[in-house]
Amino acid sequence: MNAGEQLEVLRRIATQMTISRDVGEVLRTITNALVTTASAVHSLSTRRARPMIRVNCGALPIDLVESELFGHERGAFTSAHARRIGRFELADKSTLFLDEVGELPAEAQPALLRVLEAGEFERIGGAQPVRVDVRVIAATNRDLTTAGGRGSFREDLFYRLSVFPIRVPPLRERPEDIPHLVEHLLVRLKRKFNKPVSGISPSFMDRLLRYSWPGNIRELRNVLERACVLARGPVLEVDRLFEQAQLSDFASAPCEVTTLEDAERQVIRRALQVTSWRISGPKGAAALLASQSEHASLSHGAAGDSQAGAMSRGISRTREISRPP
Repeated sequence: MNAGEQLEVLRRIATQMTISRDVGEVLRTITNALVTTASAVHSLSTRRARPMIRVNCGALPIDLVESELFGHERGAFTSAHARRIGRFELADKSTLFLDEVGELPAEAQPALLRVLEAGEFERIGGAQPVRVDVRVIAATNRDLTTAGGRGSFREDLFYRLSVFPIRVPPLRERPEDIPHLVEHLLVRLKRKFNKPVSGISPSFMDRLLRYSWPGNIRELRNVLERACVLARGPVLEVDRLFEQAQLSDFASAPCEVTTLEDAERQVIRRALQVTSWRISGPKGAAALLASQSEHASLSHGAAGDSQAGAMSRGISRTREISRPP
């Protein structure tokens, strides 16, 4: 996505939240936000000349969190053989993205609160405060208000981070963003795999738009990366694993059934929807159902055998299901 498209996505999110202020104006101010579009916020800000520093709080070992964030002096502890510059210091005059901030250990939260309020911290083993000018963007998929009530996340830290909170709707609620995201991700994948990828097929895009994306953008990236690995030409096509995921997605959707035959009929209809109502051939509903049945047999034993038999019987009746106009 270019800068204009990124700004448009953020403006649409702001509109959904009924924010009265212009997002572009907010992006040019020094503020802290709970937001998952950190890269877009940084690239549209006045700090974009310096790289954004990223930290995955959920991946940091508990005993190294403060050293990672604030650094340490030589000799501060046994393995501190040299001075280490922390992420806050690296992000001076730039943006620090704290991903999964809800996973930050309680022991490190007071130090984070201090640097947010005072703009300074001390390296572990250091005696002099270090002043920094850092915009902090924090993201989480946890309900931090509930976490605060349980005592696992400080309420004062939550409110200090929530100067301008932005709820980014899950991908299933904004399918209109998928084409832009695909274009953006393909540029990166093209460089990563050194392949002449020019785009994806219309049928692949149609399936991406109709999938519910329980894994959000990470899952979309993984789907495109797998398609890029398997690609034999410049246009990416849907692969079997995604077809199975899509069928499972349809099969897990709530539906009203009263008999086994109704249940079979629902699964067959969803398989036909996934395959754009193609019945036969390697990419047809029959092949997809057979593949899913085989997977069920391997995973569930005798129960899977029963499911496989039911699906096999249903394949012969696919022509009884009329395609919607």
